[in-house]
Amino acid sequence: MEQLDISGTLTCKFEMDLGQLKHDFSVQHYSPEDDVIPDPVLRCIFRKDSEHPECEVEIGYVFEQNTLSNVITLEIPHLQTVHQGWYVCQVIPAIKEDDDTKPCNGISLSLSMFLFKYQTG
Repeated sequence: MEQLDISGTLTCKFEMDLGQLKHDFSVQHYSPEDDVIPDPVLRCIFRKDSEHPECEVEIGYVFEQNTLSNVITLEIPHLQTVHQGWYVCQVIPAIKEDDDTKPCNGISLSLSMFLFKYQTG
């Protein structure tokens, strides 16, 4: 696993304010070796009556965004070849427990994709 002496930042821009609307969101990584099954690198879920989401971040990534808006950033302190591939930012609107709508009805996804690739000497 080759490591460069540089860091990187992934930035996701959404059409909605995640903090205000309290939508769950995630960032998925598709590696060049397996572009079918993504690896979740960030998963954030708003629990009932919570002001801030509970987030799980994979090793090698850092997410320290105290204030959510329509932009989130995910830091990669030490870029490695395993970080190459496609990244997908996804928002899934929360379903209220008292909502009569079935879980799959009315769900819209906000997707953003970008490619990260670097070359060595």
